[in-house]
Amino acid sequence: MIDFGQISDIPPDFVLEVHTEHGNGDGARAFRAIDDLIKALINLDRMLAPWTMVDIQTIVLLENVPAHSVMALLRYSLGEVEDGKRPSMVAYFNKATVEMVNWLNALSDVEPPPLAKVVQKITTLAGEMNLVAEPRFEPSRSLPLLGAAVRLHQARKALVPGDRALLLSNGSQIALDGGRAVTTAAIEVAAAAWKIDNDGFEMLLVAESPDYRMTGKWVFLHEGRTIEATIEDASWLSLFRLRSVEVRPGDVMRVVAATEALYNREGELICKRYLIRSVSEIVQLG
Repeated sequence: MIDFGQISDIPPDFVLEVHTEHGNGDGARAFRAIDDLIKALINLDRMLAPWTMVDIQTIVLLENVPAHSVMALLRYSLGEVEDGKRPSMVAYFNKATVEMVNWLNALSDVEPPPLAKVVQKITTLAGEMNLVAEPRFEPSRSLPLLGAAVRLHQARKALVPGDRALLLSNGSQIALDGGRAVTTAAIEVAAAAWKIDNDGFEMLLVAESPDYRMTGKWVFLHEGRTIEATIEDASWLSLFRLRSVEVRPGDVMRVVAATEALYNREGELICKRYLIRSVSEIVQLG
């Protein structure tokens, strides 16, 4: 066990460790991973406490070259919180962060817990810490927390197999590198309370980024918004790949489409996915 008092006069609120696999990439990956994880945790903390200003300061950054590891001693910066209330805020952040990380790590389970239950636990934590008595207190909402969870997941996905990332707080540790194979789409599904499907309707889409690289994703403008869609019309795609059909940015495509919309318990839209069943017509305006 490391005695942090011998390293820094300022006690850390929590610690991050990243251990990278020997011989797998460059040695700077641990520093990049630490930086990405800290930024993602700052964003998460701001969603956990939308009523106050919060930041995370690095007290000490330690590198163990032979072990290919980096350790960051970190402390919350709480500008508008009185010193007497700081311990409660720190305990809240640490415990609520563990709840969110546990939820992300559990998404690879057969039946992951719903995000709504995690949000309820976080609200209970705020009550236990007497934070609800704060004049500007606002409870955390599931949609911003989902966005913060996705960002944290993207930060940890930069770790490669064999790497490890740990968060240490309150005398315990939790893995940040679990469940990296989970997709963003799976996270959104786990956060949803309702799914509404619509199929077989016509749309007019303006091609913004045709799928010239054959990635399976097209980018369109629809009613002033940018959307992504997948085209499943195999015969039309074959003509497009052979350049028998030309689609340029700005062209209008008349299509038959389907959508899948996911909503959280509060009825807020999480995401909408578009699938193009068939392409009926292309109008080239240029």
